[in-house]
Amino acid sequence: MHGRSKGEINLSVGTKTIPVYISLTSLQPKLATVGIIVTDQTQKKQDEKTILRYQRELEHINAELEKNNAELTSFTYIASHDLQEPLRKIQTFCDLILSNSNEPLPDKTLDYLQRVMKSTKRMKNLISSLLNYSRMNTRGMEFELADLNGILDEACNNIHEQIEESQTVIQREQLPVVNCVPLQINQLFTNLIMNSIKYKRDGIAPVIQISSRRVQPDEINISDISLNETGYWKISVSDNGIGFEQKYADKIFELFQRLHSRVEYEGTGIGLSICKKVVQNHKGFILANGKPGLGAGFEIYLPAPL
Repeated sequence: MHGRSKGEINLSVGTKTIPVYISLTSLQPKLATVGIIVTDQTQKKQDEKTILRYQRELEHINAELEKNNAELTSFTYIASHDLQEPLRKIQTFCDLILSNSNEPLPDKTLDYLQRVMKSTKRMKNLISSLLNYSRMNTRGMEFELADLNGILDEACNNIHEQIEESQTVIQREQLPVVNCVPLQINQLFTNLIMNSIKYKRDGIAPVIQISSRRVQPDEINISDISLNETGYWKISVSDNGIGFEQKYADKIFELFQRLHSRVEYEGTGIGLSICKKVVQNHKGFILANGKPGLGAGFEIYLPAPL
């Protein structure tokens, strides 16, 4: 046999039939070598069908995500307009009743009105917090190299009255320049400082310490997160407040989770959830530690540049 020829036959192996490609190669006249290449075409076709099925499932999931995002955008619009309008009217009419009454209102009526206004204010705060949480994504927002010292200054200026009223002392060290969305990092610092002010000990002015240092992956004792190879900037924020049991360290970041009743401490239970979402948006993570009666601490890890 001269030259080269190929052919395909079916090879029976037990109860299974496998297509076989046979290649005959002639190196010299009347001397041929036979090469048999066994290819399981059945398995190949099954793999192709599996990949195609996964692709279709992924397309379906993406379509669902787009639908959910559209619904979330619609919810945000409704919450920022339609839901707040009735609350404004309730507050307005309560104010009119209190200011235009010719005679002093009965104590019970006055108490009822004050409760209505307090509940209305709480509802407005809750809606506002929900809106802030829903907007904490990176879509349409550009990352840039920003000095965290300037962002912290701006955050402190935004809540200057609360800091002055509570006689809060902020002790801070030099912070790094990181690639971030400044508006979101501002929200992060604001929420952490307000959290320390809210959960201060009676009769003791809050002292908040803010520091930073660069750490390598092998210095971080965490197992369920794929760490950035270039390391992180660790931003530490600690206070001397009421603290918390360490077993609640993960729970405090969950949406609407509160360790204390609304009577003891006002709030919506969303502030720390926003902090976690901001850090996750920046490909980092946040850890909490606390001791009852001694204070709370938060460790923010943001990826460091090369």
